[in-house]
Amino acid sequence: MVELDRDGQFLDRFWDDLVVSDDANPGKLDPRAAALVRRMQALAATPPPTSAARERVRSRLNLPTSNAPHQEESPMTLTMDLLQPVPIRPNGHLRSTRARNLTPIRKLSSSHQWVAALLTAALILLTLAAAFEAIRSGEGNPNDGAKIPAGFAPATPSPSASPTTEGLFDVGGHKLYIKCTGTGSPTLVFLNRLDETNLYWGDIPGAFAQDTRVCVYDRANQGKSGRAPMGTAADSVTDLHNLLTAAQVPGPYLLVGDNFGGLVATMYAGTYPDDVAGLVLIGPLHPWQAEVESLIPSKYRTGLTDEHASNREQVAYYQSLDQELELLSKVGDIPVVVLVGDNIAIPAEWPVNQVRAKTYEEYQRFADAFSQGKMIRLQSTAYIVQTAPDQVITEVQKVLTELQTT
Repeated sequence: MVELDRDGQFLDRFWDDLVVSDDANPGKLDPRAAALVRRMQALAATPPPTSAARERVRSRLNLPTSNAPHQEESPMTLTMDLLQPVPIRPNGHLRSTRARNLTPIRKLSSSHQWVAALLTAALILLTLAAAFEAIRSGEGNPNDGAKIPAGFAPATPSPSASPTTEGLFDVGGHKLYIKCTGTGSPTLVFLNRLDETNLYWGDIPGAFAQDTRVCVYDRANQGKSGRAPMGTAADSVTDLHNLLTAAQVPGPYLLVGDNFGGLVATMYAGTYPDDVAGLVLIGPLHPWQAEVESLIPSKYRTGLTDEHASNREQVAYYQSLDQELELLSKVGDIPVVVLVGDNIAIPAEWPVNQVRAKTYEEYQRFADAFSQGKMIRLQSTAYIVQTAPDQVITEVQKVLTELQTT
């Protein structure tokens, strides 16, 4: 018959292995101890310790199948047998696994079985308590985390995780939708093409979420934003300023605008020059747009003029061009990149060569209006965002990198 006090001594020695008093972090479990905890959990979930139950536990823990003759096992026998393959590593040094001259555990009496079962349960609870204390403290070698079973590994946010701001914000009589992700400066703000929502940009904004704060939004009368009376680009500038303020989006801003969004971005930089660090303007509307259109035969120009006037955003198209011209000189000394496609399609009914030459001439004139302006022709159609998104990302990244390193 096994003496219970000797069983207690065995448990004391085991616990001494598991939690070492002179360790710098007494509550810390190394990976092998964590593996022990996992085995004890599996044991705790096992039915009464019959021989069949023992083999089920062995199978669950990928242990060799026992060839012992069929007999009932006491709770203590089952527990100690499962512990044998687990060497404990106090203070990072492997403890000797030499025999301690322990007398083999024999079958206990009924009363002693209950005591042994209680000791086993206490051992499990103490082991689990140590494990959870290690998780709570978060101390020890950070490299151990990869070896600890998933059930014990503390939940840590992904390095890529970042605060997100999303919703509708009142900008003065109506609400606009905005979504911002990422952290860093300058804040990258994308301004949509006329009659488009923020979805127009596809995956482009997400390419920068690891590098800085990135925001997309919908102007009034588009997408998730609310309705507003007909206005001009100046109203769009005011809306954007109020939106960034209401959503607590910090500046300075690197504005990326396509088409009408480029016009709004330019006017924003002229209205709030201290808030804007740079501009990337993609096929932007510029103040000399009407001069290009004047080359179009009148029967076609009338239809184009009507189309501009009936835009779904309900903005006064040509009045907005005049507003942009007034603000060009107020844009600060910042990098301004004008991206244009080198394969702009011109209808055959128009004077193709004249219109094409005038188009690039006015884009260059527009870029030259800024102290640090430059025009870049990309291998693309006029719809650069759709046909050359990678080139857009490349050029925006260049400006962003320049701003972040100066």
